[in-house]
Formats: sequence, C-alpha cells, structure tokens
Amino acid sequence: MLYSVDWNKVFIRVVGTVFVLLPAFLALFIFLWSPKNTIYSFFAILAETSLVAGIIANEEDTQMHSLMTIMGFFVSLILSTIFAWHFGFVNSLVNFLIYWWVWLSLYSAGINISLKYVDQNKLFASLMIVVGSIGTLSWYWFGFFF
Repeated sequence: MLYSVDWNKVFIRVVGTVFVLLPAFLALFIFLWSPKNTIYSFFAILAETSLVAGIIANEEDTQMHSLMTIMGFFVSLILSTIFAWHFGFVNSLVNFLIYWWVWLSLYSAGINISLKYVDQNKLFASLMIVVGSIGTLSWYWFGFFF
C-alpha cells in the first residue's frame, strides 16, 4: 500500500500547501486577534503574490526576478513607512528587512515549485527558509501587536 504512493508528488503538494497557508494563517491570526492592525493582514496576504509570481515565472527569466526584487523592495518600503508611523523609525528598519526577506523567500519557493524537475533538497531548503522567515515576521509583528 505504501509503495503505490508517489511520495515525490505528495511532498511537493504538502510543501506547496504550507507555502500558501503560512501567510494566510498569519493574516487571519492578525485579523482575528488585533482588528486595529488589519493593514498588516493585507501585507501578509500580499506576500502571497510573490509566491504566485514565482510559480508563474521561468527560472531563467532574469527580468522577472529583477522586477519581483524591486517590487518587493517597494512593498517593504511602504510597509516600513506604515510601521514607522505606528512603532518608530528603528523598528521600521528591522521590519523592512524582515518583510523583504519573506517576500524574496516566497518568490524563491514559488520558483522551486514550478520547475519541471523539482530537486527535493532545494525544495526542502526553501521550506525551511520560508517557515523561518514567516516565523520571524510573525514573532516580530506580534511583539508589537499583542
């Protein structure tokens, strides 16, 4: 019974689901427990666009990679400005770097999922980076929200 299951496909589906659900859970958690910080829920969901763009992008498309890096920079800058307004300038600098890290790690994870030949080691490394980045962002934001 266990030998008839294609574990490679199962692993890719599980990892893809985790990539999609982590920012969604973060957004839902912020929305439910801290409604006054709903703008941060929006930015948590907005990070999903980098994952989707990574899935759509071709691995060799450096123009798309550059565009997503610049777009993530500006989204992080906007979020950092909002964060500075509420929590101070120094805290917003840290928030900027963490959110940009989340943006780029989700984009990289999307690229790893979309490849024709998925390297399990690269996908698992992406999983660890994405979980770490979302966890760090959650820890940092929740230190201010709750």
